[in-house]
Amino acid sequence: MPHSDPRLDLVKLTQTEKQDAVVPCSFREAARFWLWLGCVSFGGPAAQIALMHTELVEKRRWVDREAFATGLAFCTVLPGPEAQQLATWLGLRLHGVRGGLFAGLCFFLPASLLLWLLSYLYFAFGAASDAAYLVLGLKCAVLVLLAHALWRFSRQSLTRALDWLLAVGCFATLSLGVSFAAYLILVGLIGALRGVSTQSAVPVAPARFSPGAWRAGVVLAVFFGFCLIVPKLGVLSEFADMAYLLTQAVLMTFGGAYAVLPLVFERAQSAGWLDARSAMAGLALAESTPGPLLLVLGFIGFAFGWQLVGAYSPLWGATLGFIIAIFCTFTPSFVLVFCGAASANRINQWPRALAAAHAISRSIIGAIAWLALAFALALIFPGGRHAQLDGIAVLVCGVLALLQWRLQLSSAYLVASGLLLGLGLTLFMRLL
Repeated sequence: MPHSDPRLDLVKLTQTEKQDAVVPCSFREAARFWLWLGCVSFGGPAAQIALMHTELVEKRRWVDREAFATGLAFCTVLPGPEAQQLATWLGLRLHGVRGGLFAGLCFFLPASLLLWLLSYLYFAFGAASDAAYLVLGLKCAVLVLLAHALWRFSRQSLTRALDWLLAVGCFATLSLGVSFAAYLILVGLIGALRGVSTQSAVPVAPARFSPGAWRAGVVLAVFFGFCLIVPKLGVLSEFADMAYLLTQAVLMTFGGAYAVLPLVFERAQSAGWLDARSAMAGLALAESTPGPLLLVLGFIGFAFGWQLVGAYSPLWGATLGFIIAIFCTFTPSFVLVFCGAASANRINQWPRALAAAHAISRSIIGAIAWLALAFALALIFPGGRHAQLDGIAVLVCGVLALLQWRLQLSSAYLVASGLLLGLGLTLFMRLL
């Protein structure tokens, strides 16, 4: 089976590879690197992990190859954003709890500030007639991104009849409204029992962490639980349902960001927080920022708070919703990494855990297909399935698909191309 994903290649590093001597680094040096990484980490988890490997293992030699592979394999079996968890794990290994906290925070905070600004611009001005074609370009870009991801993941991953069955079952589960969480649990059990994964246990290097990492994880877990209970007591009670939904969704995100989006988008749309077209715009904005794609949950929190009526102005409510969404999205990752870091060696030697993660990642291809179909219907038939076809949307999607096929653009460049096409359409319509 072809393995073009750098994550699979890195996980399979052997102990017989020649190791370069590890170069010590100060916390200040590492802090500058983590801040830089948070500002340039475009391209999704595979590109982000490859960038960390290039910078930390090959160039700077702060981490040896076996330790990097150990952390990567450990984060692969955890729910949540894999690349951000790996950055946390590496920061923890280099400089203890403060290193892990700083590395993990820097991985998503710069992108979070940028996404907050983009979310405000979308909700404040996206409905204006002058911005209509810009928004259309964003939505077409995300549809092409989903279609490209579906084609690429299917070709790389669906190599067995059971893989196809898991993906089709995921698509059917979402289409019929069956519990998505229950299906992922079932898929994980099937993978663990049947041994779907072809990966063997990963050779690991000893990873010694002070007990402070475990204690920090427990403190964070207690603090996180307290923050979830507070809304039930009346403080910020308007945000309680959103906080619980996002926490539940993140804790079952074993197959990457696309595993959580169908569940959250479906519930957000049914609750009236946002429609499919706004969901597409949010995904496009998250794709255009550095950091993990799960930042799109911040956009959903922003949309939720923007529509609140009562004690909050739209901007204040949206900002609170955004902060709560980001907090609920990334705090569980710190808890899991800190509490499980000392056991990473044992977890990596559990082949059934790797098999379960492998099976879930295959089934998520069905979720991508469901998302792509739902977004295509909302974009191409904006008035419903039986409405008139939106020819301009089809044209923009066709142009972007051709660019993607010929030039293999990154997600950020494809979103920028969609914006440029939207700007061109705006100027053209003004001249008519």
